[in-house]
Amino acid sequence: MAPSTSRVMVTTKLPINGAVASGSGSMGFAANMKWAGYDHLVITGRAESPVYLKIFDDDVEICDASDLWGRDLYETDDMLKKKYHGRCSVIATGQAGENLVRYSFALVDKTATVGRGGLGAVMGSKNLKAIVARGTKGVGVKDGRRFMKNVDAMLERMKRYPLREFWQQYSFMAAWDVIWNLYGFLHDNWSKPYPPEEANKRFGKERFHELKERVIACPSCPIGDKEILEVKSGEYKGTTTPTSSYLNSLWFFVNCEDCDANQAVKALDKISRYGLDIITVSQVLDLFVGLYEKGIITKEDTGGLELRRDFKSLMGLVDKIAYREGFGDILAEGMVQAAKLVEKDIEKHVVHIKNLSIVFDPRNFGLGSMEFSQVVNPMGAHVACGGSPTYMPGSDAEKFRRHGQRMGQPEEAINRVFGHPTGLDIGRLTKFGEDWYSVLSSLGVCARGHINRFYTINICADFYSSATGVETTPQELAKAGERIWNLQRAINAREGFTRKDDRFPEKWFEPVESEGKTYQMMDYYRKTVITKEIAESFLDSYYDERGWN
Repeated sequence: MAPSTSRVMVTTKLPINGAVASGSGSMGFAANMKWAGYDHLVITGRAESPVYLKIFDDDVEICDASDLWGRDLYETDDMLKKKYHGRCSVIATGQAGENLVRYSFALVDKTATVGRGGLGAVMGSKNLKAIVARGTKGVGVKDGRRFMKNVDAMLERMKRYPLREFWQQYSFMAAWDVIWNLYGFLHDNWSKPYPPEEANKRFGKERFHELKERVIACPSCPIGDKEILEVKSGEYKGTTTPTSSYLNSLWFFVNCEDCDANQAVKALDKISRYGLDIITVSQVLDLFVGLYEKGIITKEDTGGLELRRDFKSLMGLVDKIAYREGFGDILAEGMVQAAKLVEKDIEKHVVHIKNLSIVFDPRNFGLGSMEFSQVVNPMGAHVACGGSPTYMPGSDAEKFRRHGQRMGQPEEAINRVFGHPTGLDIGRLTKFGEDWYSVLSSLGVCARGHINRFYTINICADFYSSATGVETTPQELAKAGERIWNLQRAINAREGFTRKDDRFPEKWFEPVESEGKTYQMMDYYRKTVITKEIAESFLDSYYDERGWN
């Protein structure tokens, strides 16, 4: 009943880098597993043959999946829902997971991504094709009147939200004009700006509205910010794919020379069906095609394969990666390991953090918490965990103060955030964003900025207390979030990760010149160029705020 609380967390050791980390997804699985009566599911061992796990209330069974093995992720989801008459939710992987591609993942109900860094390969290593859940027991709370008072108040606030219809109309394309037109997007291994006018014409809002078939929402979400996309013309007419954001296809679009929006959606559909992470696979293709174009690697290294940026060639490479065929077997290992396997001293060209391809480049947007959190995240480069206060450019100090109070940040800690010479100490701010992410994740609350803006640490504590009957103060809840992050880091320290792995990519310190404009790493307010010394000072601040040595 609490708005936007349908997230499931999955924790595993990631094949891409050996880090122990958690990924999250929404849609219907968390709700169904909870309605079936379960808070946690632990999967160990390996089945002798392909299986899926069925959780229907008290009926928990390991089932034969021989008819599902070899099928793509969408087919698997459809077949299970047909078998169980649609009254269930599915976490599944595709052929990439079966073939142990190190950056394969799983999708919840074909839409919400789970497990960047190789959850699909973990499932494949266990011969686990999918998990299907259906719950009918419901959830009891300790104090229903108090709980529903919070639910009603929050729903009313969300309904009155002035930008609600705007988000429903545009989803994450809402930020297109602000972010793309102001800051652009670097491609060609993060070394060349993509022309904004070309992106607007071939991919922008007008194309989005042509391709958006309808908006979809997770259970209990009163806004709805995911989409079903449909290609309505051309060679790929009829291609229909659900996605957490149309912008996911941008990663492929900017690295394909002859790609239009229709083809980008087709690529998203195919890559998702395989159970591949479109961010990572697009950057793997971009890196190695670029190295081939520059003559750094040759046909001798690719097994005779000519690497090109046209749509057909890139789609062929995606097929080879998913099935680990030929040169695709090397690319399936991820950028860092693939560079080692090629044996051409090309590791210096790989832009990564802890073997994961980066998501946000601060030379575009400035060094905010989203960019900085990639460096210190135990799993490596990631999207969400730094929080959203710096997602949009130009926010003033008062906004950060309000956000800090909302997260449960002590007043003296809020003041420390403004104690850096650049005006905003991203290291200190990120610590509290991560803790807040932990609190939201533990409660199943959506971390997207236009959702979590309605939650405060006080509201979370009251929800928790009224649901469980365990009276918890906001301060205790904030401390729990901090302890979770400390535990994640301690586990990864045991795995051998130290501060030396919290590394800013060298590429970030290299300015890029284009049409009279310089792209270089600057602070959030874009007043100070970030040198290596300043970057290390932010790391010092982060470690100091966390109390770590």
